Amino acid sequence: MKINKAYKFRMYPNENQIEIIEKSFGCSRYVYNHFLNQRNEIYKAEKRCMKYTEQQNQLPSMKKELVWLKEIDSTSLQMSLRNLDAAFKNFFEGRADRPKFKSKRDNYRDSTVKFDLYMYQNIDGSTIFVHV
Repeated sequence: MKINKAYKFRMYPNENQIEIIEKSFGCSRYVYNHFLNQRNEIYKAEKRCMKYTEQQNQLPSMKKELVWLKEIDSTSLQMSLRNLDAAFKNFFEGRADRPKFKSKRDNYRDSTVKFDLYMYQNIDGSTIFVHV
């Protein structure tokens, strides 16, 4: 019998980690908003919907133009596109409203960000240090 186990813990990142997290959220938000705008413009002009793969194929050239997108993990950017695609699917199937642009001021962070985390535990087992 397979048993799933989950752990819930709070992380207290240091200043370097906070900077990386903020950059990741910012880049993910930028990619989401950029491609949402692109989908809206193409729909207005050509009356067709762009697919996920069309936009995913544009990511490498976008990263060459905007060098700061290379600073974060590429799977975060791809997940932003997947989230956008899922938002449109839910909209067209009547399960949600039309996708909206993400704001820096939103309290709710719904971005998916990937980090390489290394956890160390003290000998007494009391403290876990998380390093990015």
